[in-house]
Amino acid sequence: MIKKLLPAAVLIISAALCGCESTFDDSQPISGPFLSGQEWNAQKLILVDVQKYKVNGSMILDLIPRTSYGSNTNTRGSASFLYSRSGTDYTFTVTHALAGQLLKIRKSKEAGGIELTGSEGNQYRFSSEREFMEAVSLPVDRMPYMIMGVTFGDESETRYDESGRLAYQVVDGWRIRYYEYGRFGDFVLPSKLKLENVSVGTIKITVKGWNFTL
Repeated sequence: MIKKLLPAAVLIISAALCGCESTFDDSQPISGPFLSGQEWNAQKLILVDVQKYKVNGSMILDLIPRTSYGSNTNTRGSASFLYSRSGTDYTFTVTHALAGQLLKIRKSKEAGGIELTGSEGNQYRFSSEREFMEAVSLPVDRMPYMIMGVTFGDESETRYDESGRLAYQVVDGWRIRYYEYGRFGDFVLPSKLKLENVSVGTIKITVKGWNFTL
């Protein structure tokens, strides 16, 4: 039942989103600051050990229509996001300035798994990350590391530019391309990236801020 209901719940987002766009040009080199190889390694060691952080920004969604669920509507448009994590617990919310909260995904020990709340308040529960991925196909647990540009060695492909910045990686069926880096406190991190999955669609992310508790 979950697999039949979830796509319909996600499609509701499209009605509230505006058609805003931003430039993500694959032909242009990565822009922004960079670090030396030694500095990149030192930064990664810090980031993988951080247990508490928040990241916020904007997203442009262009998801594949779920025709098998009675809708040919594209889930396409712009919204804001906030990802907050403490240990293994996290909360990921997607909101629109006029429509309010469109999506909330929460993992916690208290809930005993993962909860997804749609824009109309419908809730879905998953007992494990695997069950969640099978139903939703969004890499929410790993997303902050994708946004950080941190790799773990299990990627099927990685590419770096001449300055040592991560330019591209493929992990769990998602292709992540990096367009721009920026300074966030003591760190140099991606500020613009695109996530693509052949069966899900495209998510373009612009990062506005990080808040780390070291």
